[in-house]
Amino acid sequence: MKRIKCLLVVLTVSFISCSTLIAQNKEDVSVKVVNIPSKTGKILLALDQGNYYGYYAVVDVVDSQAEIKLVNIPNGKYKIYVYHDTNNNWILDKNDKGIPVEYCAIQNIEIKEDVRKISVALENVNAYGKPSK
Repeated sequence: MKRIKCLLVVLTVSFISCSTLIAQNKEDVSVKVVNIPSKTGKILLALDQGNYYGYYAVVDVVDSQAEIKLVNIPNGKYKIYVYHDTNNNWILDKNDKGIPVEYCAIQNIEIKEDVRKISVALENVNAYGKPSK
């Protein structure tokens, strides 16, 4: 009788563990970054789920847009941070007021079964409040 109970407990735990693994869909995500102002430097990207930056990528800039592939991203809500590191110092450079001088973007996204392609446009946040040329 003890063996049967033990076997039932093991089978139940195994079933629950397998169900959790199957429910956690991890697939690749493609991020298209547009409005890159120059063909120098790198694009740095990070996904944040509130507790850590678990997913990130870096690509060299070769055009005014870049395609970045993130591997094995589970479904969920994320905040995506992207910036154009023009001088390759791996830091989002800011002016003396703390405003970024490199093009950047922060966006809330949700990765789902049918949402595996994201588009993010970089912005010159340093230019806000100034007359456009």
